[in-house]
Amino acid sequence: IKNYVFNECESLEQITIPSSIRKIGNYAFNKCISLTKVIFQDPTSLISLKAFVFNNCSSLVDITLPSSLTSIGNYAFSGCNSIKKIEIPLSVKKIGDCVFYKCSSLEQVIILSEIKQINNCVFCRHSSLKNINIPDSVSVVCSSAFANCLSLEQLTLPKNLVKIGNGAFCSCSSLKQIELPSSLKEIGKNVFINCLSLTQIVIHY
Repeated sequence: IKNYVFNECESLEQITIPSSIRKIGNYAFNKCISLTKVIFQDPTSLISLKAFVFNNCSSLVDITLPSSLTSIGNYAFSGCNSIKKIEIPLSVKKIGDCVFYKCSSLEQVIILSEIKQINNCVFCRHSSLKNINIPDSVSVVCSSAFANCLSLEQLTLPKNLVKIGNGAFCSCSSLKQIELPSSLKEIGKNVFINCLSLTQIVIHY
């Protein structure tokens, strides 16, 4: 599916992606504000969702990422503020910047993928997300990755974490405690600034 094919089709409510489709291009369904459901036809061969593909699909509730998917582009689901649950399959090798930025209703994130880093602003501005387990494959949490997750109370950092970028958890105002693993070598600026509920920090060394 090429770039911009269904861009701003504001009355589109449901789409079934045929099993023959391997890539969905930039802005393909951008601002389809009535889209509620995306179905990937089995057996799917989809490997790539490009940048802004479902950006600002504000009514999107139901989407299951296929097990064939390997990459998700920048801002792919940003502004999808009706999604409550997302599962990132094991097949995914790359997640771009700001992929789930401002998904304000997202309550549950399951990361099955063995990704190496959480990119910039991937889960930024999630007002409903309460807890998340970052897989042990992750060695870098980039800048503002979880910034302004106002309801985030529990967070388990991976045991092989090496670097936390600037402002990665800033303004997570419900976060109560954090454990920093012994593998950690670099912590950026303002990582936990405005974490107003933070009462305990455990530093392993």
